[in-house]
Amino acid sequence: EWCVVLLCAAAFSVGIYFLLRMFNTANLLVSTFSVVSSTVAAYLAIRRCEYNFVFYIINNVAAIVLWLFVVESVGLEGIPTVVCYFVFLFLNIVGIINWIKIKRI
Repeated sequence: EWCVVLLCAAAFSVGIYFLLRMFNTANLLVSTFSVVSSTVAAYLAIRRCEYNFVFYIINNVAAIVLWLFVVESVGLEGIPTVVCYFVFLFLNIVGIINWIKIKRI
């Protein structure tokens, strides 16, 4: 199943890359990585796989990077969104820790 997920993610990455490029998306590679990681995370969450938290953590880091670029170019208006993604990151770390605890029982 992991091979299929990774192959689908690779194909999806190419499609998303060109779609985002068509819309002149800033930070194209990070944006593509963010979309793909969140899609894989959602799929794994549906499959009730604990690795969904890992992919959500990866997505949170990518989103934080993207929003820091916004803060750098526009100003402090993006700070609340950066803080929000840090909270999401913290919650996903807590989620994976709790999932591991529940799995041990």
